[in-house]
This record gives sequence, structure tokens and C-alpha cells, in this order.
Amino acid sequence: MDRSLRRKEILKRKRDLERVLFRGRRLKDGAVALYFAARTDGGRSVAFITAGRFRCNVARNRLKRRLREIYRNNKDSFPIGNDFILRGDSSASDVALPALRDRFLRLARRTGDER
Repeated sequence: MDRSLRRKEILKRKRDLERVLFRGRRLKDGAVALYFAARTDGGRSVAFITAGRFRCNVARNRLKRRLREIYRNNKDSFPIGNDFILRGDSSASDVALPALRDRFLRLARRTGDER
């Protein structure tokens, strides 16, 4: 299992982010949400965003690092053929990492049912 996160796997272009956010599907579990949209080339890309107000930039950046870590260690749980956006709001920064991981993995399993 490849646990690295390569640059080519990260969604960066505004057009791609908007496609996933506004034309894709959303699954929500409390303070976290998983957006996904189908790809034509059979690959898989991801972006990490935060929503809401944060007390400080440190908390926001820590949450984004945790989201990257969850995806990187559980990449195979996210189906190939989709682009994903993992989003957490400010209350997600108070959730323990194992609980946060379980929420995202539960949402990732549901992506196959939502297609």
C-alpha cells in the first residue's frame, strides 16, 4: 500500500475544485463532510479544506494536516474514479484523530452507494 501523497494527486485548479464542490455529491457526518465527483480518466485526486471560523490559524492548519494524514493512510478506502474534497469545520478540530478517521472512512464507504 502506497502511503505517500504525491503532488499530482492533489486537486489545485479552481475549475476542478468547483466541479467537485458544486456539481458533485456531498456526504456529511457532523463536523465533517466528504464531497466527491466522478472522473473520466479513472484516477483519484483529493483536496483538503476547512470551513467556518477558527480561533487561530494554528487550529485550522492542524486540522488540514490531520485530514491529509487520514487520507494518506487510508487512500485505498476512497474509490478510484472519483475526485474528493475532505472538509472539516472548526468543531472538527476538537475531535480525536481516531474518531475523525472513522467518520471519514464511513463516508468513503458510502460513496459507492451514492453513485
